[in-house]
Amino acid sequence: MRSARVLRRLAEVPQFRNAARIGLYLPLWNEVDVTPLLDSAGSGPAPFLPRLLPDGTLEFAAYDPARIGAGPRGVRQPEPDVPAIPMDELDAVLVPGLAFDRTRNRLGLGAGYYDKTLADCRRKPFTIGIAYAFQLVDALPTDPWDVPLDCVVSETVTI
Repeated sequence: MRSARVLRRLAEVPQFRNAARIGLYLPLWNEVDVTPLLDSAGSGPAPFLPRLLPDGTLEFAAYDPARIGAGPRGVRQPEPDVPAIPMDELDAVLVPGLAFDRTRNRLGLGAGYYDKTLADCRRKPFTIGIAYAFQLVDALPTDPWDVPLDCVVSETVTI
């Protein structure tokens, strides 16, 4: 399975391995499946999932499998009363996307949630784009508000 190969390569990234608190995501459509990291929550970093705030930014709520509800755009997210922390209190964040380039830029779904939130961080966590090799391209168009990632991991390469 390709997702498992991506996760094996991710385990080689020191900033992921050494993280105490990590932002994950619940995959949509054909995104890399990171849910095995949630299933092994007791033996790894404490997992947090993004929840959209009214201002278009994200906060990360503690993972509780019994407390996942429907969010905007079909995204499953923690229910509103699950305790949350700001993104800047995480050590690392796994970031999904449609495409990633060789300079670690990301094409998301177009709403800018991750970019807005990262731009507001006092202390930016280590950001890791999670992709399949077919999602890697040489270059993507960027806007001034786009925030490049620190690392991109696919099943074949770490950038």
